[in-house]
Amino acid sequence: MDYLIYGITEKYLKNNMKLYRLTVQELSEICKKNKFLLVQAHPFRDIIELPTDEFIDNVEVYNCLSFTKFQKCIYQYLLKFLYIVSIMQTSFY
Repeated sequence: MDYLIYGITEKYLKNNMKLYRLTVQELSEICKKNKFLLVQAHPFRDIIELPTDEFIDNVEVYNCLSFTKFQKCIYQYLLKFLYIVSIMQTSFY
């Protein structure tokens, strides 16, 4: 699974180098506790199984390499989200 974590600091990463071993639920708890934004990256690749909304804050919407292929799936899935956030050419709902 690929996730984007916004708000995380270099210092936090140096002190917690094994975040990749955590389940999405464990990672979500850490992000909520530290006020990080947890975003599912590449949500419609064949190998990705989307976690429930309770564990992620959002999903990546625009990725230049896959946007056209998955545009319809992305917007259907994201109808339930109520806001749009754009950060550095990555947009997600």
